[in-house]
Amino acid sequence: MLSSPEFSKLARDLAGTSKSVQRTWVAVRHGSVWEIRYSRVMFWGIVPERRFEEKWVETPSIRAFRGMQELGDPQTTVEVELNDPYAAVEQQLGSILRAVGDTSTTFHRLYPPEFPGPARYPTVRLEGARLKGVGSTEAVQLDLELLANSVPYENMADLYLDFGLPQDNAGEDASSTIEIILAPVAEIDVASELKGDTLSLSVNAAPDINRKLVRAGIKAFGRSALQRFSLTGDKFAWRRDGSLLRASLDIPLPDTPISFVSLSYNGEALHRLFIKDKSRSFNSKLEIQRAVDSNDVFRETFFEQKTDFEERINVLLSLLGLNTLFYGQIPLLTDAPDILAMSGQGHLYVVECTTGDINAKGKLQRLYDRSKAIKAALEGSPARPTVVQPIVFTSSPRQETSAHWSVAESLKIALAAREEIAWLLNQIEAPPTDQKLYEGAFALIPNATPQH
Repeated sequence: MLSSPEFSKLARDLAGTSKSVQRTWVAVRHGSVWEIRYSRVMFWGIVPERRFEEKWVETPSIRAFRGMQELGDPQTTVEVELNDPYAAVEQQLGSILRAVGDTSTTFHRLYPPEFPGPARYPTVRLEGARLKGVGSTEAVQLDLELLANSVPYENMADLYLDFGLPQDNAGEDASSTIEIILAPVAEIDVASELKGDTLSLSVNAAPDINRKLVRAGIKAFGRSALQRFSLTGDKFAWRRDGSLLRASLDIPLPDTPISFVSLSYNGEALHRLFIKDKSRSFNSKLEIQRAVDSNDVFRETFFEQKTDFEERINVLLSLLGLNTLFYGQIPLLTDAPDILAMSGQGHLYVVECTTGDINAKGKLQRLYDRSKAIKAALEGSPARPTVVQPIVFTSSPRQETSAHWSVAESLKIALAAREEIAWLLNQIEAPPTDQKLYEGAFALIPNATPQH
């Protein structure tokens, strides 16, 4: 059923390490049968500490489920999913409309493909044509049923959000989507630390892995030299801790402020992480910052208060090497953005900050108009920027901004959400180059085509 030999081989190779499977799906009635609107199956070797409670939603025309099950025979379960990804939902609901003909299978080596994180989640996605018109229930009827449900939802998008599914797939014109995801079988423990010329590296792994197939790659940014090397699993000290294997290793790294670690298993990349010595830095501004913030309160509490979000973004941009002008607290400058930030290469960022709706009262259009006016005003100036890029920084998760992606795309406005801000906070010891910052900002325009 899934025409992705590469993913199928990877799934079969890792099947023996899987301990549990998490299933999330939404189905809609079509007459006497059901159509899968969205199904996500995730195999876990490391059982998550935060277990989702089993959840059901049942209305006359909707069924939705989320739950996790322990695996007694993971190889068989993986094989069934690869051969028939409809089977598990069909067992729950009975008759299922199976997508035929106009379907596509895509292997995403990184997931989500738009904004992958440090841990790798290989995913295969099967998308079929929408079956709108084949006895389908109208969207307004689905929303009305959810409003009247014993556990109410505003609409289908609200249901998707609660079940952790992408809201932009909640519309009746979205394609029927099935995903199978492989969670990493080993991860770098966030408790790993670089301190006193020693990298204390900790790894958490599924209990049934082959320890010899684990490899940690190290890129050490020493003040005097750059080192690259790797260490295999037999060099670590391993111990069993409940449902986990834990490994540890102390690695000498003299005079090294920052190191990059990549973890792999049997030649497949799993996880990557920068580990920094908090007492050292390549960033002189950060050293000054630490004179008044030795406990790193700035980063540790970044999202805790809404009242100083603008000020924190201004400090963050400065620590990343940009020259900033902060206008957020000057009410008489009504035509000014919250922040103007200029790079050494002449990239000018016109910044708005928000902890609420990113397009409240036409905020995106106003940001576009301000950016256009600033660009026009500087056209003949010696300070003329090489590019003017409007950008919104929001404390909301990226998925919660999806309702405004089409507007941001049309106005070429970058959206830096909570995930991107968290990533930037981890870069301030060794900030990206001006060009890398600009390329990253441009990539945050929804559906932007990469520039070369």
